[in-house]
Amino acid sequence: MVVINPVNETIKIAANALYIRNQFLKIPITSRQQFVITCREHNDFFKDWQKISLAERFWNGRLYREDVNEHMEMVLDNFRESVKTLKMAQDGVY
Repeated sequence: MVVINPVNETIKIAANALYIRNQFLKIPITSRQQFVITCREHNDFFKDWQKISLAERFWNGRLYREDVNEHMEMVLDNFRESVKTLKMAQDGVY
């Protein structure tokens, strides 16, 4: 495991963005296309073209912004909740 002790807010935001991207890779979402589709499906923030551009820049490691990190965390949470709900439905819980 890599531990980063950020010396300033910029490094902290960048490190968090890399951590979030790594979480997507673990799902595994391994292509930019899969990533953009997931963002659009699980967070209304990414419905328009300009916001999709933010998602693409995030995926390519060219965007480190706290507000975008927060939206990406929401995408992860919503995606995980959808998977959990789907598994419960398949197991007959619903």
